[in-house]
Amino acid sequence: MAKRKPFNRELYEQYDELAKQYAIAILESSKLQVRANDKKTAVDLIVFDSNSDLFFVEVEIKKYIKPKELFLFDTLHIPQRKNKYCNLELPTLFMLLSECGKKFMCVWDKFVLTSPTKEVANKYVSNGELFFDVNIKDYVDNSIDKALKRKWKR
Repeated sequence: MAKRKPFNRELYEQYDELAKQYAIAILESSKLQVRANDKKTAVDLIVFDSNSDLFFVEVEIKKYIKPKELFLFDTLHIPQRKNKYCNLELPTLFMLLSECGKKFMCVWDKFVLTSPTKEVANKYVSNGELFFDVNIKDYVDNSIDKALKRKWKR
């Protein structure tokens, strides 16, 4: 059975609200309406219009995303444990942000679910944690407008 990173309250308190603030600012800059999800264990944000909810957004700050550097990897890693945010009643956009919020990567849940999984050692789990290995062609780098154009109808 795959290992999972245990919940870390310190990291949550340091980055959760900050990541939401960054994502809300980015989404609202594209004239979208956004609200935080009231449910603590559910997807982070809900994008809506006057008629209905449109899609969800799951956010996370990743220290390896540097604002002034090119992202030099061929794949983006999304923890397999986040698959609970895929196949919801609305599409989910995953946003991975730099620590300062100036750079971000976006990928829709459809592409996450079709990506292979692989074990990735990291500082929180030395072995056994699985990640979706999302190909560079499936994620969008630093453009919410391009990411929104990749959205699909269910």
